[in-house]
Amino acid sequence: MPKEGKFSPINGQPLPRGKPFTSETAREAARKSNAKQKANASITEEFRKLVNEFQTDKKGNKMLGAEILAKSLFQGCLNGNTKAMELAIALMGEKPAEKVIMANVSQEDIDEIERIMLE
Repeated sequence: MPKEGKFSPINGQPLPRGKPFTSETAREAARKSNAKQKANASITEEFRKLVNEFQTDKKGNKMLGAEILAKSLFQGCLNGNTKAMELAIALMGEKPAEKVIMANVSQEDIDEIERIMLE
């Protein structure tokens, strides 16, 4: 006969500590998760709306939010901000050059790689 209290009535094993996982607790967890996702989605939607509306920049000029963002990003690039440069390159659809170290590579291998790249 199983023990009563903090033991499972089915197999007599000790119950784990914490909140028991039931259909009610699962429903509550799903509600919380959905509310979080909805809040994040609404922030994204609002940001997209603001980017496509006219805003006033620091100097009082009326511009689209996207134009203000683009000018700010470009100014960051001019100031030498590497993160801004990486973001600008990514937005233009280009990938930054990767460093490649070559050591002890025969001319035949180099020719083969160039042939493959040109195909």
